Amino acid sequence: MIFSLAKDFRDAVAAMPRKHAQHRKVELLEEAVRRDLHFIDRHPTTLFQCMWNTCWWYDCPEVAKHYVEPAGGWGPGNAPWLKPEDQKLCGLLEHWRSLKEQATPGCCYVRSLRPMPTHLATAQRLVLRGHEDAVTHVAYSPDGRRIASASNDNTVRIWDGETGRQLQCLRGHGDFVYCVAWSPTGSRVVSGSRDNTVRIWDAESGNLLHCVGGHRHYVVTVDWSPDGTRIASGSFDSTIRVWDPETGSELRCLSGHESWVWSVAYSPDGRRIASGSNDETVRVWDVETGEELRCMRGHDDDVVSVTYSPDGCRILSGSKDGTACVWNEKSGEQMGRFRGNENRVNSALFSPDGRYIAVGGGYTVRVWCAGTGREACCFEGHENTVFSVAYDREGRQIASGSRDNTARVWEFEGRRNRRRLHGHENNVYAIAFFRGGRKLVTASEESIRVWDTASGMPMAVDRTELPTPAAPTQSSTGWEARRQGMETVIEPTGKGNPIGWFPVAVDLIRGHPDRPCWAGVCGASVYIIFIEGEMPAPVTGAFEH
Repeated sequence: MIFSLAKDFRDAVAAMPRKHAQHRKVELLEEAVRRDLHFIDRHPTTLFQCMWNTCWWYDCPEVAKHYVEPAGGWGPGNAPWLKPEDQKLCGLLEHWRSLKEQATPGCCYVRSLRPMPTHLATAQRLVLRGHEDAVTHVAYSPDGRRIASASNDNTVRIWDGETGRQLQCLRGHGDFVYCVAWSPTGSRVVSGSRDNTVRIWDAESGNLLHCVGGHRHYVVTVDWSPDGTRIASGSFDSTIRVWDPETGSELRCLSGHESWVWSVAYSPDGRRIASGSNDETVRVWDVETGEELRCMRGHDDDVVSVTYSPDGCRILSGSKDGTACVWNEKSGEQMGRFRGNENRVNSALFSPDGRYIAVGGGYTVRVWCAGTGREACCFEGHENTVFSVAYDREGRQIASGSRDNTARVWEFEGRRNRRRLHGHENNVYAIAFFRGGRKLVTASEESIRVWDTASGMPMAVDRTELPTPAAPTQSSTGWEARRQGMETVIEPTGKGNPIGWFPVAVDLIRGHPDRPCWAGVCGASVYIIFIEGEMPAPVTGAFEH
């Protein structure tokens, strides 16, 4: 039902002229509905609660004290609470609240006593929640309509990239799933796992087509050949194996690496495979014969990523030694060695035209000219390790995901930070552009998020005002708050039977001594929540609203 409501809102926004006086308000309501789709789907009665916590706190007068005033001061352009009353959401939510109290006497809901860390009107378009453990990998389908994700909850999930609805949950792996890749036609998905298997799935029905178990150790990387007739997988058993996706049979076992294989990549013509390993080498293999064509040595630590240039003539490798190397694919000669990060290189790739190389590692994203070796620019701003980088289709934007819980979009020509995408509550491990750079998908430990890269100026930095812990998770009212999976529940102390749910998994929870109010932490944010409305039994005594 909530997904239909989200679609109705989206259709209304599309049909309403942008000059309409209420267009912006409806657009913000549509964003608010999208934000907690999966939570509301599990708990339909929380629709008003979620809208209140998101919309009322967006532009109510009380919100101003939670933000640091910028140097230029506040104004209608950066402070929604200063806009005309007929353009604000808080009045609409207050009216809705009075109608709800009349229609549902005695109702209660979990109210946030401070603004949510990610406010409305940002670049965030969707939050995909459902995985029960860290998300390790994400990939867009070739047509951009679906997203596949791999997780440490032993599942692969397929999502509608427009609505956020979970289309399939692919169960069968017996351990963490490390990698996932779409077939070129988008009809199938392949995954690799710590259970030592490669599994091939029908992306439409979710049926398992083949489970192949030739590897003797974790499978950490998979890739489809460009024509979709072969799959390559790399494993900690030091081998690369080539599979027939139609039959599931093993066609080749490429042996030669002396330690774990971290990464594999098909050449653009599909005739060769490049691989990077813990043995500090990059190797090139003939797909048909299984012959090792070249072994490139030059790194001083694990080679964690390999990729081909668009023309297939060069290979780019990234290593834990803090360097990226460019190799001549035919001769194996090292054409360039780029150093600039003190820490390991976690991600390295060619620009779409092959002229530049972007490398993520340390706290920076560095770009070099692939031909001359000259450093073109260094993007600084992340406050912790950069895990992944991605180019848009035109090579004009570079996105990066970091341990500082943010994704950032950099403008290559202007050499500037174009967007800081804040909302994740944990490390951002994987990132990918789609639709010419207009959309970005990111994966973190707690969620998958889809962003509109062209919009979303953030307001100011939220003040961090830590509450004084007063008591354990329960309060004297007889209720307690506790984390349950990816959310927080309010229930009678020690008895279960929740009366309220909050869409964030809050830890280090402390309760108020005599009110149904709790404070807790998630990531870098402090949450203070309160039961609003008439409390059911077993509460005794009164409290102030």
